[in-house]
Amino acid sequence: SMEALQEEAAGGATMAEIITANGGDVEAVKAQLIEALSETPNAGEEDIEQRVSDLLNNPLPMSGVEGGPRGLRDDQ
Repeated sequence: SMEALQEEAAGGATMAEIITANGGDVEAVKAQLIEALSETPNAGEEDIEQRVSDLLNNPLPMSGVEGGPRGLRDDQ
């Protein structure tokens, strides 16, 4: 749930740690994220694999924090 994700992220967990702790497949999620981001209009202007790696391996900002990742803010 979004609440569980927010709690784990608030504790400093990375997306990869959250996926693993919940029985998910980090490599499958990585592949899906790369595929999805490859279809965005500015895909040719950025290093998508690095962006996905950063997303998966860096602690997530808490929901509602200015500059946090899109889709994790309650007010959007």
